[in-house]
Amino acid sequence: MNENKLTGVPSGFARLDEITGGFQKSDLIVVASRPCMGKTSFAINIARNASLAKNLNVLLFALQWKRETIKIRLQLLDKGKELQMPTNLVVVDYLYDAMDIMDECQRRKADNDIDLIIIDCFDLIYFCGVNENQQKCEYLPQYLKQIARTMECPVIVLSNLSRTLESRECKRPRLSDFETSGHIIKYSDLVLFLYRDDYYNFDINNSEKDICEVIVAKNKKGSTGTAQLEFVEKNLLFCDEKM
Repeated sequence: MNENKLTGVPSGFARLDEITGGFQKSDLIVVASRPCMGKTSFAINIARNASLAKNLNVLLFALQWKRETIKIRLQLLDKGKELQMPTNLVVVDYLYDAMDIMDECQRRKADNDIDLIIIDCFDLIYFCGVNENQQKCEYLPQYLKQIARTMECPVIVLSNLSRTLESRECKRPRLSDFETSGHIIKYSDLVLFLYRDDYYNFDINNSEKDICEVIVAKNKKGSTGTAQLEFVEKNLLFCDEKM
């Protein structure tokens, strides 16, 4: 992609950035899929691309992995090389409450500007003592959007989709596949779905294996479409599809 057309934080994937123009300031971006599609790996790839290739400051809240595990996964991307964690990629693995996450973002921004925030994942965030999942899903998306607006940077949140899509013949995700009501869709500016056909169809052509579709299902500020990435599972690496 022509970098002059980028108006936001680049993902590091040319076709995806061509569709989105990058991740825009103050936007709430939702990356969703069924389990085993590679959401966490995709997010770590973006974090590495932004922090190393573009020297941007990335804050990653790891709610389901420890910092050491994230470091190991980063090393896998570089074929196991013993690399130091980039100083501009900060991994926080000890906060689960949404308000604590907001406080940490504000504290970090006071010390050093933040270009991108990633939260893994929506389902594990604790919010205002709300115990019922329906209530949390009603109010939490609005709060996450508030974090993006307050920090004036894009916030990427990972989320799971309802298992009901497994019963369909076509298992590509739709906006209606979120587990609860449409609040997460309402407050999000960009919704990306990950889909790997070879996870469901073992007899597909070799040329179609190891391909992950990144489906831009909602984009308030631009177009929708699908970017096809190659997924190298042994290294948990996403890269632009080979031509």
